Amino acid sequence: MRAISQHPRSPVAMHIAFIAIMSLSFLWLIPAAYQLFLSDIQSLSAKNSIAQYGNHGRFNLKQWLNARDQLNHAISLAPQDPDLLLSAGQLNAMRGYKTKGNQDISKAYYQEAAIFYEKSLKIRPLDAVTWLNLTITLQAIQALNPSTEQINRYQFSLAQTQAITKNEKYLAEALTKTIAKNEKEAKVKI
Repeated sequence: MRAISQHPRSPVAMHIAFIAIMSLSFLWLIPAAYQLFLSDIQSLSAKNSIAQYGNHGRFNLKQWLNARDQLNHAISLAPQDPDLLLSAGQLNAMRGYKTKGNQDISKAYYQEAAIFYEKSLKIRPLDAVTWLNLTITLQAIQALNPSTEQINRYQFSLAQTQAITKNEKYLAEALTKTIAKNEKEAKVKI
């Protein structure tokens, strides 16, 4: 009978092999995390500019172009980030409002904003803030260009916003009732 040779493996070697395999398996995360980090850094200044405009209403073309370029670069690094797409939509909607004296230019900015909002909603379809922004933007487009298509897009967006808002309210009420019921039951047990 032939003896089966066994090679005893030391626990240290097993730990080293395990750590090496785990380290290699996480290497794919590093570039993705780095891209997200870079996109966050790039978008900070643009998001700050958007917030300042919302608070003060002052936003000149140079500031807008700078914020747009920063957001576009951040989006190129993280194209699936719904917050960046929302911010880009807000930035274009602001410019559309600022150029309301020229209907063609204003409409172009609003249409660009709607595109960014719709891209964001493809990634995060139940975001009430994005739906509300899209609804307001589509209303502005409809005011500039009343067409059946624009009216239908606006009405759909408005219905989605209302449905999501009602759903969130319903979920909040249900959660509050459940918490109250659980607290009541906990007091009874004591």
